Amino acid sequence: MPYVGKKPADIIATAVDTTTGKFSGAVTLNDGDAGSVTANTVGDELVIESSGAGGLSILTPDASDAQVLLGGPGTNAGAILRWNDNANLVSLGTNNTGGTLALKVGGFSDALTIDASANATVAGTLGVTGAVTANAGVVVDNITIDGTEIDLSSGDLTIDVAGDITLDAGGGNIILQEDGVSFGELTDNSGGDFDIKCPTNNSDIRFKGVDGGSTVTALRLDMSDAGTAVFNNGIKVGDGHPNNIGQVKSTSSVSLADDASITIQQATAGSQVVCIYETSQGAWAIYAVGYGVSSILAEYAVGTTDFVVGDTDGKACIITSGHTTTFKNRRGVTSSYRISSMGVGDFKG
Repeated sequence: MPYVGKKPADIIATAVDTTTGKFSGAVTLNDGDAGSVTANTVGDELVIESSGAGGLSILTPDASDAQVLLGGPGTNAGAILRWNDNANLVSLGTNNTGGTLALKVGGFSDALTIDASANATVAGTLGVTGAVTANAGVVVDNITIDGTEIDLSSGDLTIDVAGDITLDAGGGNIILQEDGVSFGELTDNSGGDFDIKCPTNNSDIRFKGVDGGSTVTALRLDMSDAGTAVFNNGIKVGDGHPNNIGQVKSTSSVSLADDASITIQQATAGSQVVCIYETSQGAWAIYAVGYGVSSILAEYAVGTTDFVVGDTDGKACIITSGHTTTFKNRRGVTSSYRISSMGVGDFKG
């Protein structure tokens, strides 16, 4: 056997074929006593023993591969450990089609396996200190985040689930922002009340929808006016019988449609004016509603062209029938009345 460099002190073999120079049986390259240790029987065909640091070197030119091949009768190079100096690359893997590479830990149990499709399975926790790039997607069971943000450098983000989406905020606030500025807040107030808030001063809250292809603002809460509700159209109150609370014509009038009723409640003496229109009869009536009493102020007589202004007993009233206007005093007697100017205009006829 030729040697280059240091020659082991002893080469011990059961036999050497003098023709081929091959060792027959187990071989020990002994460069000293390692101590009280014996090679495992599953790997004692070649033993290198040293009293100090030991090793095995495979040296090749830079452009050539230095490698160890593992195989058997079926495959003489089933697994390969290879180094190429020019490529600055070390390779370890299986050479068989369908083969799997496994890295083992204590008890020779799997820590990392890579199958023939290049799918990797990590048995324990994968601790990554750098960025993880997964362009084809990530499939996980549960996600635990140590940081405080999920950032997307560009484009939109879609959360698509087969079931429901639950937002669980331990602080009780779900805050909506645009470029770091809050424009909406959903809050659990006092452990049960639900608050919807626009945090921008004097900015309105709007409820929008699409009517016939056009976007409409159904309701606007005017926060610059203490939250005044501005409805785009009528208001219907449903209690088994949906009623239209009609169109609000001004700050002091409400029109009721359908067979509806309205209650006016006041705690002190005074009066309110209520206008009622009966659609089926085509008649109007104007009532003065006072504290504990009510009377009719004006009424369009049903089925006639008369319009009556006055009390319900027909006294102290004005009756217009056709082109004739009759004035009556409080006793119900036709009387003469004086009509005078208050200095703001003239009467003409």
